[in-house]
Amino acid sequence: MQRYLLPSLLILLAAAIQGNLPDWLIIKGGQPDLILVALIATALTLDPATGAVLGFVAGLVHGAITGESLGSFIVTRTIIGYAAGSLTVRLFSDNPVVPVLAAGGLTFAGEFIFLLANPTPDLIGGVNMILAKSLYDSLLTIFVFWFLRWTEIRRKIKMASARL
Repeated sequence: MQRYLLPSLLILLAAAIQGNLPDWLIIKGGQPDLILVALIATALTLDPATGAVLGFVAGLVHGAITGESLGSFIVTRTIIGYAAGSLTVRLFSDNPVVPVLAAGGLTFAGEFIFLLANPTPDLIGGVNMILAKSLYDSLLTIFVFWFLRWTEIRRKIKMASARL
């Protein structure tokens, strides 16, 4: 239960900030998806099953905020959470390149699946928006990921010190 607390709070905080982003952050129709950034960054520090559960929570929160396509948000975010959790099993997650590439690739894949489930008339504009969002999410994920790693290391140090 405790392992879900910090990631869930981070997703809720990201959702609160997401609704108040200024318009000047929009580039080519895309702006950072802070809920997705929080999901990917936290799932990269956890196992696949926990990543999928957090993806479900992130999809539920994101769908509730937008008020549309709830099922598409839940499905895509659950897949992204599971995939991000699987990456830590397969790759060395302390490498700073892994979170950046994972966030960009997972954002692109998830948003493309979302675009297929909810098509728009302007396909080229939709792909440009996905590319801009993927770039934003890649850059932001590195900061959130290292913050989570830092808090996990501090928690382990405190636990080790308490045992001595």
